Amino acid sequence: MDEFELYDEVVLLFPALWPANPSSTWANVHDGECLNAAALADLLTNTIDSSAVVLLIHSDPGVAMRLPMERACGFVAEAILRHEIQISNSEFTKFVSVSRHGLATCSP
Repeated sequence: MDEFELYDEVVLLFPALWPANPSSTWANVHDGECLNAAALADLLTNTIDSSAVVLLIHSDPGVAMRLPMERACGFVAEAILRHEIQISNSEFTKFVSVSRHGLATCSP
């Protein structure tokens, strides 16, 4: 299965891109010039208790990939400020959303 087929298969397993909970805490993970990898890594490891993640990039066409947690920040760095991004554990029970504005939040 390629990255486009995986996207089509899993996109509906993710919650709405913008969490509806008004108490969601947003973290700045990009300063307009570069990714704050430490802030993103902290949010990911504190939210997703898994060594592997599913990463969605809402581009045209959308792409998804399964990869080790330690590689997620690198893929986010290439897509942030251009696309909305979502990351989950393999069970699709823990989620992190990264906006194209450089903000990130988690959903339970």
